[in-house]
Amino acid sequence: MKREHFGSYLKDHREALDLSISDVARILNRAPEHVDKIEQNKKIAPPELIKPWAKLLGLDFQEAQIKYLSEKIYQDLKNAPFNIEALEEVHHQLVAEQKQQQKLPDREVIIKQIHDYFENKALPVKKAWLFGSYARNEAHADSDIDILVRFQTPHHLDLWDYIGIIQDLEDLIRIKVDLVTESGLKDFAQPSVQRDKILIYERKATRAGAVETHDRSR
Repeated sequence: MKREHFGSYLKDHREALDLSISDVARILNRAPEHVDKIEQNKKIAPPELIKPWAKLLGLDFQEAQIKYLSEKIYQDLKNAPFNIEALEEVHHQLVAEQKQQQKLPDREVIIKQIHDYFENKALPVKKAWLFGSYARNEAHADSDIDILVRFQTPHHLDLWDYIGIIQDLEDLIRIKVDLVTESGLKDFAQPSVQRDKILIYERKATRAGAVETHDRSR
């Protein structure tokens, strides 16, 4: 499959508008020779020109930027050994960085949503704590919400009820939930959970302010 070079892409759209190289050069404040070399794919356009050039030719900026970056990466990698592997590594790094930069839901909003859910549902939950990365303010885009619960005893919840609570919470806060009971907490996890946990719900607490203190006690 024959690929369209970025310079050819610019040239085709310029000619479709019946503009000369001199017209483009004058508007972009560049020498005509410079514009011609870019259109002939003999020179890579400077990045600051892409947006005004796209505007001049009536191009979609996102499309033009993608074609420009693709051309630049292609020229940099086409003759390099292990170029495909390098491109895959860059892709993985960019995806990971973008996930890190995604805006996370506000922790206080999440805490209130979970508190209100337990407050309004007829569930045998005595206390609930947030632990893990959200409790430590170290969450990222892939982080789960870790919730530790203490059920009143005896209770009659079965496995399906337990799964239903998880699904309800995930539908509510739009984040994967890991719901752990005190009896189900592994021994090796006890120290870190006890250190990090934040009380977010206690039965009979009627005011939101009662959970906003984030008491770390039992």
